[in-house]
Order: sequence, then structure tokens, then C-alpha cells
Amino acid sequence: MTKPKMIVLDLDGTTLNNSKIIDPTLAEYIQKLRRDGVLVCIATGRTIYEMDYALPREFEVDGIINSNGMSVRFGGKEVSRHSIHPKTVEKLISTSIERGIHHEIHHHDGHTSAKISPLRERANELTGHGYFQPIWTDEIETAEVEKILFFKSDIEAIAHWMVELTELEKDYSFNAAISSPDLIDISGKFITKATGANEILDRVGLEFFDIIAFGDGGNDLPLFKKAGRSVAMQNSPDWVKSQATEVTDFSNNENGLLIHLQSIYGQ
Repeated sequence: MTKPKMIVLDLDGTTLNNSKIIDPTLAEYIQKLRRDGVLVCIATGRTIYEMDYALPREFEVDGIINSNGMSVRFGGKEVSRHSIHPKTVEKLISTSIERGIHHEIHHHDGHTSAKISPLRERANELTGHGYFQPIWTDEIETAEVEKILFFKSDIEAIAHWMVELTELEKDYSFNAAISSPDLIDISGKFITKATGANEILDRVGLEFFDIIAFGDGGNDLPLFKKAGRSVAMQNSPDWVKSQATEVTDFSNNENGLLIHLQSIYGQ
């Protein structure tokens, strides 16, 4: 079987272990693949600023797809940027507060905001994803929004909110994806990891067939559907595994990505 010319890696639950760091052996192996001529790209729900907390400074890749395609970098330069429409931001945040769903608004300049509401005083309820030092504002900040996160430890409430978001998608310009049972990512309409990957492919003269994509969540599925090979992590939910062409033998906390890559590209 021909070895894929380009690897696209999700971060959380895939490249990062449960401590949210990359294993040094995996990091070095990925750098070796790049030296051997394989293109390596990151495709993550994180912004470029959030990535800084997870990856060592010496870890280099060829391309970065941030916020599920809302910002794309290649060769160290930003090649595209998208923002969520202000009216969409206003509607989603207002409705989420009414439903008791926590939110964070991530802006292209790197700052994070959240509208002041009674939910602010209930942050102690969160056992999974939580607030990351947002600027609390009286009004909803709608300018230059790169992504929105909705989260709550009540998984059933998140599932119900996702159903409502699916209905709101019919009238507002956005895309919702479940990243984990307690977390929903919001990006721009028709913007996904797949559209971000396509922008990089155009620049290097490759096709989706040349990609092997690794991931563990719902935001990886648009790319899974396009890539020549798609690999779900062993720690992925079954509904993600069922839409991949392959599944790793080990989880992200057992170096499952490294072992699978070595099975394809060798030691």
C-alpha cells in the first residue's frame, strides 16, 4: 500500500495524552517523518494561542488548521481567516444562557470573552471543560469571533443543546460539532477541518487521497469523509470509529498514534 504523503493530526485525544502533552518519543518521530519528506499538519479545535500551552516550542509542522478550519497557516504564514457573523454570535450566546449552557467566545486577536450572567457564579459545577480566564463583559462581544465553545458537565443537557443548535443552523450561519461529551465547538458555516486541509492541499499540489487523518471526535468527521485514509483513536466513541477506515490498537494515553504511524512508515 502506498504510504500517505500528508498526515493530518488532531490534538486533544489524539496527539496529546490525557495530561494534555505530547509524548517526547512521538514528537521526535513526527519530526523524523518530516525530515523524510512527509508533510505533517495539525487540525484542531484549538486556536493558535491555545496550542502554545500544549506543544513544545521546538515541535514543528508544515501546516496548522485552527478552530476547525477558521484559521489556516502554512509555512509559518496565515493563509486564511474566517469569522462567525455577529448576529449569529448574539443569537447563540443569548440562547445558551437561557438554556443554562456555559460559553466562551474566542476572538482572532487571542482574547477570550464571556457575557456576565448567573452562570458565572456556577463555574464550580463544571467537572470537565471549564472557563479559561475569559474577559467577562456586560454585553456580548461579537467582533472577529474565531470560535465559540459551549460546555456543561451535564452531558444530557449538552446533547439537548446540540439538537437545538442543529435546528438553529437552518436559520443562522454556523457549524456545530461535538468535540467531547461535555463540549461543543462552533465554527463558521461550511468551515471544517476538511476545508482547511483543502487550502493546504491546493498549495502543495496534493489531493485528499494523499492524506491520512487521525482524530477522536465529531469535528474530525468532515475530514474523515474526504481523506484517503482516516484513523479513529481507540479512545474515540463508537460513532466516530464507525466512520473511519481504521482504528488504532491503543489509546492516546498508550501512544496509540505513534504505534499506528510506525506500522505505516516503519521505525
